[in-house]
Formats: sequence, structure tokens, C-alpha cells
Amino acid sequence: ALKWIDGANGVGLDAPKGMALSGDKLFVADINIVRSFDRKSGAPVGKVAILGARYLEALAVGPDGTLYASDSGIGKVKDKGDELQPTGTDAIYAIDPRGVSRVLAKGTELGHPTGLLAEAAGLWVVNLAGEVYRVAVDGQRAPGVRLPGKKLQGLTETELGRLVIACEETATIYIGKRPGDSAADVAAPAASFTPLISDLPAPGQIAYDRKRRQLLVPQSESNALYIQQIPAG
Repeated sequence: ALKWIDGANGVGLDAPKGMALSGDKLFVADINIVRSFDRKSGAPVGKVAILGARYLEALAVGPDGTLYASDSGIGKVKDKGDELQPTGTDAIYAIDPRGVSRVLAKGTELGHPTGLLAEAAGLWVVNLAGEVYRVAVDGQRAPGVRLPGKKLQGLTETELGRLVIACEETATIYIGKRPGDSAADVAAPAASFTPLISDLPAPGQIAYDRKRRQLLVPQSESNALYIQQIPAG
């Protein structure tokens, strides 16, 4: 169904961005609210307001059921027109299964975080500055690496744990191993991340269908969904 959950039909939905599935719920990032819907019927079942957020971007669910949300720290600024501007609200929030939210990490040093990938030890994060790095469960950021372009928008992983990252600036989807903390990884990220799909304008929050081995890439400028089968691993 093209408009399965439609904000025009009275459902609370204003500017949906990232999504995540957990159990019978579909979570949706919606400006400064995380909304939840029944994954089968699409009926709204709840919401959590993130009062300090300005532009929630991505969602990810950890193994313990914790839901993480990134605030990219951009938004509309008074007297600046409709173009999005830095707001200084860069943050990553954690929401427990009861719906209680807290700040996991906050500050402009996050570099406008966009894509998230959750695991037991914390999160992998990509940002608009072109970096991929880790944030531990205590909120501490580890050193990361820079990819060939900026405006990283989406992040997912393959069956073998390789990271797949969408880059708007280079119109490319990259694939590579998880960066370590070694000087070699920091100095030469191109050695581990290589182009998987090129010439793909305006890629957004990507997802990977492991059953069909298909990568799904929304394209914001053309209002399209690009789907491509990729090699196993």
C-alpha cells in the first residue's frame, strides 16, 4: 500500500524520517516525536516526545530493546527562511522499553548524526561531516574514520557485519569493515570502504533485506525507492 500510514487521514504524522521495527511495533522518527504503530495494521499505538530535539533523523533498536534516536542538529531557524540550518542540538537519545527517554550523547562534536546501527556495546553512527564512529552505552565516543564524501545519510549492515553507508555528497553507497581504533584505520579509510553502488543521487536512510539480500535505498529528490540485490556477506 503506497500510503499505508497516512498523516493526511488524521493520523499523527508530520515529517517522518527514520524507522525501526521491534516486536509488533514500527517506530517512526517525526521531528521531535518518536511515534509507534502496529506493524500489521498500521494503527497508532503510542508516542514519545523528545523535548530537546529539533530534527530527529534515524532510529535503531538495540538487543536489549532500547530504542535510539539521532537528532541531526539541523532545522528551520527563525528569520532564516525554509532552508535548514545548524541548530546546535546534535544528540543521540535512548528510549527504554517503558518509553522513558534520556540523552545518551549530546554536542556539536557529534557532527550532525544521521544514521544509527545498534548493538550490545552501543551504536555505530554516521554523520553529515562524513564520519563513521562508535558511541558506547555510556555515551562515550570512540575515534572514527572519514569516508571519501560528506553528508552520510544511512547506515546498515550485511549478514557478516560489514557496514553499508549512503553518502549524499558523492551519490554513492559504500561497503566496508567496521573501523578499529588503529592509526591505519583513521589515516586510510578508503582501504576498508569501497563503492558498492555509484551514481545514485540523494540516497537516504537505507535498509537491508537479509532474506532476499536486497539493499533498499530511498531517494529523496526523485521520491523513489531504489532496490538492488547485493553479494552475500
